[in-house]
Amino acid sequence: MAKAGRRPGPSQTREQIIRAAREQFAERGYTRTTLRSVAAAAQVHPGLLHHYFGTKQQLYRDALDLPVDPWEVLTRLLTGTPRDQFADALARQFVSTWRDPIAGARLRAMARRTYGDADATSMARAHLETVLIPRFASALDVPEANVAAALSHLIGLTLLDTLIGVDQLTSLSDEDLVALIAPAISRYLTPGRQPVSRAPHRQHRPSSG
Repeated sequence: MAKAGRRPGPSQTREQIIRAAREQFAERGYTRTTLRSVAAAAQVHPGLLHHYFGTKQQLYRDALDLPVDPWEVLTRLLTGTPRDQFADALARQFVSTWRDPIAGARLRAMARRTYGDADATSMARAHLETVLIPRFASALDVPEANVAAALSHLIGLTLLDTLIGVDQLTSLSDEDLVALIAPAISRYLTPGRQPVSRAPHRQHRPSSG
């Protein structure tokens, strides 16, 4: 006989928190979302968030469902790579991760989900606009628009290579593909080269629903 008053299992509670966190991060961005606000939305005690995730950063990573933490990767590259080799290292990181049989498969699944789900798209946009691009631009001392352009180049190329499977790219070795794209990434990310003037900030379209 089942025990009376048994609460939902840990996996159900964790997923309940993840769903609430995705909604909060998509609507409010990373900075304005707190562990307490997620707990309130999930209708759980705040201590459970510390129990399952430890920190807001880990909750954010789990909510994004990424196989790697982009900021951890960028931090490692920034601290361990000479500046004149950074673009090459960044391009190599993108190519090797997206072509990896495990991490790449998860990234491609995430890309399919993102482009077909308005909430997932909102969260990806919030992650790029409020976390990744500003931190990356500050660390490299380049305009945020330059970082956005570099990421669009890398993401677009890896999607064509690994998700769509364009033969002219898939037939290249990792090293040949890196050699092809690294010079363009370097031009985006070199301070003082190709300065980008800041246009008036556009207003976001209100989300439907």
